[in-house]
Amino acid sequence: MNSLAILVLFLCGNLKIALSETPEHLKLNPESRSAIRGRWYPRPEEITLTYRSNPLEACRNLVGTSKPSLCFVDSSTAYYYPRSCSEILQSGGNRSGIYAIKPRGSKEPIEVLCDMDIQGGGWTTVQRRFNGREDFYQPWRAYKFGFGNLNGEFWLGLQNIYQMTGSEQYELLIELTDKEGITGYARYASFAIAGEKDGYNLTTLGAYSGNVGDALSGQLNAKFSTLDVDLDGIPGDCAKYFEGGWWYKDSICYVCCLNGKLPTIIFTDQQRWNGINWDGFRGKEYNLSGSRMLIRPRRN
Repeated sequence: MNSLAILVLFLCGNLKIALSETPEHLKLNPESRSAIRGRWYPRPEEITLTYRSNPLEACRNLVGTSKPSLCFVDSSTAYYYPRSCSEILQSGGNRSGIYAIKPRGSKEPIEVLCDMDIQGGGWTTVQRRFNGREDFYQPWRAYKFGFGNLNGEFWLGLQNIYQMTGSEQYELLIELTDKEGITGYARYASFAIAGEKDGYNLTTLGAYSGNVGDALSGQLNAKFSTLDVDLDGIPGDCAKYFEGGWWYKDSICYVCCLNGKLPTIIFTDQQRWNGINWDGFRGKEYNLSGSRMLIRPRRN
């Protein structure tokens, strides 16, 4: 009788089990070995991840040593996607790159850019600008679903951000770069936005730490606005004036904005206020050369 080997891809509370390679010491028939291959976390081709879980020990713990370990791989549900970049890091994936994750509440997995190096790693990048090649003066639909290229400049999408921050507690890290290449950061202990029916309102922003000053707290409880959807609650249209979608609020529109249109070489009065601005880092009228927004589940 052929030996039957088991691969368990199972969720029980916080238990996650996956293989990074087929264990060669197991006696598998061709069908079983074929079923096992490819059931690990999706990741960039150049990255080889190792996982700490022993599937046979886990299976014994799950079904009990007195019962035969009979498990079946359902091809329609066999792939287990991690919920976040942080979960990938905790499972042994310590290389930054593009991964597929499936946040709680999401119907389909999404590709994200994970940073496994900065401030403990496990961060999901939701915004990145560094060369001005991507136009951030986009309509509501684009900001909702995301635009750009994960290998370049991009906005991950308000709906994706909402699904992540609405399903568990997240923190926010903002990295800023000036024209001389000097970087600074702002970190917020908690971060969440509401859903589309509430205008993707910036509902939660925890305690600040960093070296660029707290410029984002002034946008707390602001709804998101774009060139075709004005939810800033004030006369005029901040998104059109500053040419980018953001959480605009009050008569001055913002204290920081990372999505404004990057200016031309010759500045007009308006262009001094466009671009990537953070009041506490080089001043509100200074156009920074780059920014990143990253989120991560809070670590208790």
